[in-house]
Formats: sequence, C-alpha cells, structure tokens
Amino acid sequence: MTLPLLPGNNFNPRLGQEKFHKSHCFDRRNEVSSYVGFGKSGIGGAHLPGDVPSAKTSKFPRGQGGSQPAWVAFNRQVLCFYGYCQEPVHERREERFRLRKVKVYFYLEDDTVHVEEPKEENSAIPQGTMIRRHRIQRPAPHDETYFTVDDFNVGKVVTLYARSFQLSGCDQFTRNFLTKLGKEVPENDDMPGNPYSQHRKALKESMQPRRPYEQHDTLKQFLEHDRQVLRFFCLWDDAAENLFGERDRRMVLHYFLADDTVEVLEIYRPNCQRDTIPVYLHRGKLPKSQHSVHQPGQKMSRTILNVFGPMGEGGRHILDNLRTGAVNVECYHHSDLTLGRVVNVYGRCLRLVDCDGFTKNFYGLPDDTGDPYVDQVPSPPPRPVPPHNDIGIEEDTLANVKHLIPKPPKKDFVKFMEKDRQGLNGHVLRFMARLDTQRPIDQDRKFVISVFLSDDTVSVYEPPQRNSGVIGGTFLARTRIRNPEGASDPVTGHPQYYKPYDFYVGAKMTFNKHDFILTDADDYVFAYMEDNSHEFLQSDFDAAMSKLRENSEGLHEDYRSTLQHADTTNSGWLDSEQFKSVLSQLAQRLTAHEITTISRAFGKKEADFKMETLAATAQEQLRKANFESFRRLMELFQYEDEARCGHLPYNDVRRICRSFKIPITLELLESLLGKCPRDDAGDLNYGALVQVLNWREQSKQAGSNEAATTQHILASFAGPQQTLAATHSLMVDYHAFLEKLFT
Repeated sequence: MTLPLLPGNNFNPRLGQEKFHKSHCFDRRNEVSSYVGFGKSGIGGAHLPGDVPSAKTSKFPRGQGGSQPAWVAFNRQVLCFYGYCQEPVHERREERFRLRKVKVYFYLEDDTVHVEEPKEENSAIPQGTMIRRHRIQRPAPHDETYFTVDDFNVGKVVTLYARSFQLSGCDQFTRNFLTKLGKEVPENDDMPGNPYSQHRKALKESMQPRRPYEQHDTLKQFLEHDRQVLRFFCLWDDAAENLFGERDRRMVLHYFLADDTVEVLEIYRPNCQRDTIPVYLHRGKLPKSQHSVHQPGQKMSRTILNVFGPMGEGGRHILDNLRTGAVNVECYHHSDLTLGRVVNVYGRCLRLVDCDGFTKNFYGLPDDTGDPYVDQVPSPPPRPVPPHNDIGIEEDTLANVKHLIPKPPKKDFVKFMEKDRQGLNGHVLRFMARLDTQRPIDQDRKFVISVFLSDDTVSVYEPPQRNSGVIGGTFLARTRIRNPEGASDPVTGHPQYYKPYDFYVGAKMTFNKHDFILTDADDYVFAYMEDNSHEFLQSDFDAAMSKLRENSEGLHEDYRSTLQHADTTNSGWLDSEQFKSVLSQLAQRLTAHEITTISRAFGKKEADFKMETLAATAQEQLRKANFESFRRLMELFQYEDEARCGHLPYNDVRRICRSFKIPITLELLESLLGKCPRDDAGDLNYGALVQVLNWREQSKQAGSNEAATTQHILASFAGPQQTLAATHSLMVDYHAFLEKLFT
C-alpha cells in the first residue's frame, strides 16, 4: 500500500543536499545558439527522470586482494579479437567487394583500441596499422562516450570511424577474461572467403613457368667459408714458352672458398726490370681448358627455339626449358689444387710448389710438405751504426741515422705508470756506496745511489762531511748510465744500460769512469727486492741457501763452533753485523747481498727506542734549529681542546705539530707520539709532549752509553737528501739457520 502524495506522508528528496548548482546546458557553436545539455545532470548533479547514466570507462568487478589502479593491475594485458571488414570494389570484373582481415586489440589499462591488418604478399594495398592506438568514441548519437570492454565480444559488429568490423573470434586469454566478467562468449566462426584471393590463387596455380627455376644455394657456402683463402706459391717457366722469357717466375695463387674464385699475383724480384702490376689475374672463375671467345648469343641465360608471328609485339616464342644448347664451362675447384700439379691459367702453366699453414691444415698435410723457392733473395747487409757524437743521448743520435725526419725514442709508458711514485711508495732503490780507488782523500767519501724503477735512471748524491775537503751535493744528475761491460744490440744498435737488477750490495759499478762499490741499502730496498726475487736474483733466499749448501757439505761442526764462539752470551742470538761477518768468512762465494738476505730471513728487530733516548734526540734537533716557541705551541693545543681536559686525539695532535712546522723529522715525531701517555679513550696528553720537547726547561742530555744510540736514531730519522736511511739492527737466530742449512 502506498501513501498518498500529501504533506507529511513522504520525505523531502533534497533533505541533506548541499550542492544546488545548475548544469551548463546552452552554448554557442559557430555563432549559433544551441542546446548542449544532453546527458547532463540536473540541479546539484542529480540525475533527471529517464536519464540512464553511462560509464565513461570500463568497470570491472572488484575481486579479492589489494586495490590497485587499472594501469597497474591490467598492465600489458590486451584483448585480441579476429575479424574482418568489407569494402566495395567498383569497375572491376574479378571482384565486387573485398574482405580485409584485421586484428582488433583492446588495452585494458586505458580502454584504448588498436586495429592491425596482417600483410599479404603482392596485395598492392597499404597494409599494417589501420587505426593507431587511442580511445575511440562511439558512433552517433552516443559520440560523447567511448568504447569500453562491454562493447567487444565474438559475433558483435563494432563500428570504428564509419567502418564496421565483424568480430569472428578471439584468443584464449580474451575468452577466459570475458568469461570471468560473466559474459557468454560464442565459439569462433570461420571467416568467409575473399573472392579476389580465390581468383589470385587459381591464377597462380594455372601459371606455368617458361623454364624451371634453378636453385643455386651459395649462401651456405659463403657463411661457412667467408674470409677463408687458400694460398699457393707457384712457379711459371716462361722461358719454355717464349724465346726471351724468364725461368721460374714467382706467382701467388689465391683460391677463395666462399665463391670458388681464383686470383693470381706476381712476386717481383729486386731490379727485375719489369713493370710492377698489382694483380696478374683479377678474381674470378678459372676455367680448366683454354677456349676461344664465345660468339654473340652463343652463351646466354635463355635459348629461343622458335618464333611465331611477327617480330616484336604480338609475336610468340618457345624457350629451351631443358637447356640443350647451353654452353657449360668446367672451372677449377679446391679439390683440383694439389702440390706439384700444373694449373692452366689461360695458357700459362703454373706449377704449385708450396702453400701456407692454413692451406696445409685445410688439406690435412704435414708442416714439412712442399718445396719453398730454391733461390732465396739475400737479405740486405746490416746498416753500420756510426759512433755517438756526444750530443744528447744515443737513441736521439740513432734516430737521425734511421730516419730522414728524426723521431723521438719511444718510452715504456706502461712501466712508467706502474713504477712511478704511488703515495708513500716511491719505487726508488737507494744504496750506500764508496769509491773503489787507492787515493786516500777519496777512500772516505760516501755516496747515495738512487735507482728509479719507472725509467731505469740513476742519480748519485754525496752527503756533505765536515772537514773532509770535498764539497757535497749532487755528484751525478738523474740519467741513464751505459753499462761498459754490455755490448750494443747488433740489430737496433741501442747501447746496453744499467738495469735495476744490476744493483745489489757488493756490486761494482762504473759511472763515467768512476768505479763504485755498493756497501749497504735501506730496509725498503731489501724488502722490495725480496718481494720481487724472480727479478732480483741476489735476494732469492732459496737460491742463496742452495748455493751455500753446495759449498758447506761436511762443515756442520765448523759452522756451529764458529757461530757459538762469536756468541759470547750463549743466548743463541747474534747481532746481524756479527752474523754477516762470520758468514762472509765461512762462505766466501756468497755476495754481501745474499748474506744480508739470509740474515734478514732468520732475524728479528730489536726493541723500540726508549722515551728518554727519543726525547734527547728530538731536543738535539730542536736546539740546532733554535726552536723556542713552546708557549705558542701549548696555547694552540689548548685552543683546540674545547673540553679543557688536557687530552686530544692522535690525529689532531699530529696535525697541529705538522702545521706548526716543528723542525724534527716525521718519523721521529710519530715515534714520540707513540710513546706519549694516553687516557682511557686513547687520547694523547699534549702537555706531556710539550714538556718532553721543551729543551729549555726539561733538557735530556745523552750519556756516554747513549751517544751511539742517539747518532743511530739521527741517522735513522734523517731525510733522504742527508744520508741513507739506516736499518734497525737485527738479532739473528743462528740455531734456526744451522737447522735449515744442514737438513
């Protein structure tokens, strides 16, 4: 029972409504007033009576799982329909209409449509993309809406831009997707036949070729044997054919396996008085037999048997399908080419005498097969190298001899990049040396020889000595030094220079008629040479022990008694200098460098220097430099110490000392910082450091027992331009040495 439409019996439909705007229903188009309110809502966006709302996009039922936008959920998901369209054909007898097969794609992510027509051979119709992908409006009067997924199904007719497409089928994915949407999808229908396609098919079947097609599959041969060439060395006896011919003219025959063509080149002897022609026979097929030039029309691709009717237009002719009159020319094949056979090259008889390695592998011949050319061309005599004119280096002078326009000598750039200075690793070998002379004034002179591994150059520096009567400094600038014992290269003429492996402790070197003997080296030299023992044979520990073991058979007791006699404390350890002195007496065939390598292998470093000794050494350097700015140094430490605790991190203390330019070496400074007291957090007490360095208030005088130690520290921490870095003394375990030597 319904209530009458009286006041109080029904509810106000606008109860709770907040929007009361009106839709835009009237507009002007081309200066003409028109009504554009079709399908628009009423007041406040409410639907008018009889208005059926239409979806602007495809609506899909919400399933289980998270809600994602359509462009994510349906990414790369496309509905594919098979169909066709019919278009009329006018003024043509063979067909009155034509069916064009298409594929209609509907993209679920954005409701776009794409129509594609498969291409057919010789259709003479532009095919491919018929409608590009975009959203398509429905036909009028619903042209304000777009096609959705509800408009596509098998059996429907879809009108796109006034062209109707009959959907006759779909793929399996489309069928499954539409079934899940609750739609009934009919079975795929067969497409009707196209009259024009049937006509073309019947016409093609009725055509009879005038000559059967001859298939020559040359692509497979080209792909398998491309860039593969057989090379034969030939001889042509031209004197046997011509009165003034030449005997054994040299030829090179190239057989290209890709297309069975042949090329012939001639090798000209020096001063043969012949014109040098680049190619003796151009690349092409080589016939086996000599024949005359064919007459015009004798060798053709087609042969005409008879002609009916008038000549030209309207006449008919019959072709020779069996090619009975064809001229067949037999050409050389790679199976016809063997060593010792004579090849007829248009009347020139070439005898194959030899071939290259690839050709021998191709035929499976041994490497010693074939006879090379009997008379070899003598190589030109070596060009004499004139002596050096003492201007520049010898490579520059040699460039003037070899080239009209001199070229600079090439340098080993890879070696330079690998052996150049890298951080703290300078790749420089420093040796202590002395002059090998009988002059008393030169016997006490000391030299530091630096070998640069990046370019094999050498520099000699003489440290200044007081009251020696000799001015120190650079004795020899950095350059390459020629080895007087090495001969020049007979081919290139380059002289032999000193190499890094020529330098070792105990070696005798000659620099510009000055004889040097290498007496010592720093720790970096020994460590680097031991790491590269394959290049520096003097630092090869195994080779040195083998050499010592060969000369010490049956001398076990002599070695043991001599070493124990040198060990006055009976501790089983000897100082490295004592060990090297004893070993040099027992094994005189070993070099000093080999003895040092053995002592380093069985030795260990002594304990570090004491704090008092380091402080005395630092104060002596500060006293010599007249450094007294200890109060300013303390104020700088206190300025950096924001917590006023009297301690700073190690890196901050080191940075402040370096920026303040304290006149002590970096190695000595780091040793002092390592001995400074620290707190629980590991920070240094900078007040104790300043107190140790202050030679005005806390002077550390070295006693008589520490004088030698102080001088050793000064030598150890001296810069590279003052003296060679001395190594810490080692204690050698001679018991382990004896066990290794005699077991």
